[in-house]
Amino acid sequence: MKDLYAVLGMIIAAIALGSFLFFFGPESFRESAGLTGGKEISFRVLREGQDAHTVDQRVNYRIENPTKLSELWGYLDVTPGAAPGVDFSKNEVLAVFDGSHSSGGYRIEVSHITEEAGKRMVHVTRIVPAEGCITNSAITSPYQVVVVKKSALPLGHMDEVITEGC
Repeated sequence: MKDLYAVLGMIIAAIALGSFLFFFGPESFRESAGLTGGKEISFRVLREGQDAHTVDQRVNYRIENPTKLSELWGYLDVTPGAAPGVDFSKNEVLAVFDGSHSSGGYRIEVSHITEEAGKRMVHVTRIVPAEGCITNSAITSPYQVVVVKKSALPLGHMDEVITEGC
């Protein structure tokens, strides 16, 4: 009987600990440390795709003039031609690349942008296929390019990886 009480005590303690972590878990700790929140910054998607084959590594770019935008445009799967017009006196372009993958099912996107603690934080979501999913066998290089209001703040980024089920 003594063992039964010990087991029940451990179960109750585990449930209490699980409840505590559920309600006051990592997200709450990040908030109290000032790592989330901040002022939300609006942006619009300029271009996204799967075929930035000249960029084979995970990388981000900040583009602040038309010359650099034209150079960036050459990395993308677009028909040759001029990059779209962006008013660089008011805006800047941010580009996120996920690098090369040997199959489909991968995506990358800017989920949101905030200004916090003297930085402009770009929150990037990387979507990967779950193990065992059937995907196309083409080499893919996901990217997204966004336009955002210009800022003198330094950039930082937080990546979140989400595994997408089959």
